[in-house]
Amino acid sequence: MHLTFFDYNMDGYLDFTVPISCGRSCYDKYYLYNPKTKMFTHQKDWDYLRIWKFNKATKQIRSVPDGNAVDTKHFLYRVDGLKLIKVKTF
Repeated sequence: MHLTFFDYNMDGYLDFTVPISCGRSCYDKYYLYNPKTKMFTHQKDWDYLRIWKFNKATKQIRSVPDGNAVDTKHFLYRVDGLKLIKVKTF
């Protein structure tokens, strides 16, 4: 099993991802560290997020377009603690 460790929600704590599926594109489940409970929690609303860029100053994430012919949208999200809030669609 391939785990990837990174501070995805930019709070200073390492988080990790676990692969969900990998076909044409690879997708992950996100487990973010919750400093209040001192445990990793699965964040379902983060699942299938493909990250392209981080802006640590504004705590924003820009997603990668899916790449299929039907849907090439990508999104800008703001990170609020463990929550992912959609800000803009491109």
